[in-house]
Amino acid sequence: MGRDGKEIQEAAEEDEYTSVRLSPDGKKALVGRTEVSDRKNDLWVLDLGRGVMTRLTADGRETGFAVWSPDGRAVAYSSERRGVVTIYRKDVGAQQEEQLTNGTDPSYVTGWSADGRYLFCTRPRHNGSDIWALPLGEDASGPAAQDPFLVVQIDSYGGSAAFSPDGKWMAYHSEESGRIEIYARPFAGASPGKTGRWQVSRQGGRSPRWRADGRELFYLSLENIVTAAAVRTASGNFESDAPHGLFRLTAGDDRAWDVSADGQRFLVLAASSAGTVGASPLNVVVNWQAMLKK
Repeated sequence: MGRDGKEIQEAAEEDEYTSVRLSPDGKKALVGRTEVSDRKNDLWVLDLGRGVMTRLTADGRETGFAVWSPDGRAVAYSSERRGVVTIYRKDVGAQQEEQLTNGTDPSYVTGWSADGRYLFCTRPRHNGSDIWALPLGEDASGPAAQDPFLVVQIDSYGGSAAFSPDGKWMAYHSEESGRIEIYARPFAGASPGKTGRWQVSRQGGRSPRWRADGRELFYLSLENIVTAAAVRTASGNFESDAPHGLFRLTAGDDRAWDVSADGQRFLVLAASSAGTVGASPLNVVVNWQAMLKK
């Protein structure tokens, strides 16, 4: 879709999709897809130019939380195949994958820094959520440098952290004020010692996305409207203009949309002819006890 919400083209034929994420160059999409036969959910790579879908995972336990590496050659994703939600990394087209997290805490991956050095993940806890950064080793000086570190502790619902293109800022949603809002703050891994927090949304928001030049933030309003806000960080401080709505999503949730690098095109899950994404018919039989007597 364009910024006006008008359809530009159909990216893939109707199916039961659960999530979409555009590759950095906008030529591919990472798609969560549910098999009708067994209700298992896996990740697929969609070639948007050719309309060809290639399976990436095959365990059927993917959560739909997945992000592309900055060069578009790999994917990090969260799966609950081991009984707890764990993050894995896999090169596109490869068979082998690498497990990145351990332990009993579920980890939902939400962002990958442009320099490739960090992943963001959300870890729910009792009455709250924490945002963690997972170093990937490019600047590691020893084993301790690989340990995840806490970035934001939220004593309410929160998460969906996303890196700014320069890696100095992060955007996320939090319900700490009593309503889910979008906030921006310095990322400790790139701006040590710098503090502050700025609210971007006005009437609620979730699931932030950055434009590739860092000059705009997109998010979903609480009414499922894709919303944009101009952003300025060149001075070293964060500033944003009043947000304005672009168009309303007709189906899906926080993972049902993504924006192109230039902020002009959107890949979204749209309602099928049945009114929901990939809906299967529901047959309701009334007076079924009478049928048993025949």
